[in-house]
Amino acid sequence: MANMTIEQLCEHIEGHVKTCFPVFKEVRAFEDGRDPADLKTPAFFFECSDVQNEEDEDPQTGESAHTLRFEGQVICNSATPRRKVFQLAMSVASKFRRSRLGVPVGVKIGPARVIGVSADNFDPRLDQFYVYTVEWTQLVFLGESVWEDDGSLPPSQVLISTAPAIGAAHEEDYRPLG
Repeated sequence: MANMTIEQLCEHIEGHVKTCFPVFKEVRAFEDGRDPADLKTPAFFFECSDVQNEEDEDPQTGESAHTLRFEGQVICNSATPRRKVFQLAMSVASKFRRSRLGVPVGVKIGPARVIGVSADNFDPRLDQFYVYTVEWTQLVFLGESVWEDDGSLPPSQVLISTAPAIGAAHEEDYRPLG
């Protein structure tokens, strides 16, 4: 199984949102310093706000497991009724629940777990908009696996022998460990 980078994950999330919600005129990850006057609404901006190491999810492959916490903002102009903005944010949360968010099968990733939806009135740059934040977490595996990605399974049995009876010429001398 393959894994991916944070950049690739964000590209998949962007594509998933664009496909599922064509109403959004803009969908972007990690949007910085944007002039709100240039904002095309409705819009969905998201970013990873927290990373937690998950030792209990160690796949024993050399990769590391992490839970990423995302915050996505559903932004609409103030001419849109507030309840419609809330309804759109709830639709996003519902679509994300237990979803792989467009990440293809074969990539190691857990399902999205929606934390909640809340009104976001804290960014003074967005005072002229209605904003709701959708929060979710996603378990991801980062780094390279020590196993070959050729479709073969990792070893299911470990065999041992002692020198000098080692190597291919001494296969019959090996015995199971444990």
